[in-house]
Amino acid sequence: MTVKLALDHFLAIYQVDRADGLTCRYEILALYVLMSRYDEAQAFVNSCTSYAADVRMQVSLLVATILGGYHADASQLLVGFCVQVTDFLAFCEQDIFPLGRVMEAETWEECSANCEESLYFAFSLILPLLLTASTYIQAYLNAYVTTNVADSDDDLDHLPFLSSKQLSVLALNGIYGIQNFQLLTETALLPCQLLEKPL
Repeated sequence: MTVKLALDHFLAIYQVDRADGLTCRYEILALYVLMSRYDEAQAFVNSCTSYAADVRMQVSLLVATILGGYHADASQLLVGFCVQVTDFLAFCEQDIFPLGRVMEAETWEECSANCEESLYFAFSLILPLLLTASTYIQAYLNAYVTTNVADSDDDLDHLPFLSSKQLSVLALNGIYGIQNFQLLTETALLPCQLLEKPL
């Protein structure tokens, strides 16, 4: 069966099963990614608001953005993962992509949400692509951490004038350290809404 034919079958099932009780959405998105059809993958994810919080959907989309060269979209997804998924930075900092763990996760029926295991589970959906692209994906994740995530000397936690709420807002906007902070203009910082309203 060709990938295109498989996609057609899953789309037909999805049209009939609108509640997606058979969870065809994961296969549909994975097939879009495998076929390098990023625009359709993005549109499919945007078609349901609950997909935005679904790590399994977002991981497939992340790989599509990285391989497709959509760096701004990839960066936005990575910022979300840093906030949403426990130990995501540790996953990114690995020297070698954990392909063995991903292959093992293919046999899992379910796993806990928003943890490192959920990443292995999510990556297993696009395993055929990772067999050739895993080294590039891991290098991209390593570079993201090196470029965007602060080391301890650069950590914003050391700044006494920022509250924990403000630090959370900064992290949600991809600002983890002083170097990230210094690169932003006032215009870029305004949407972050750092100023807390007086009581």
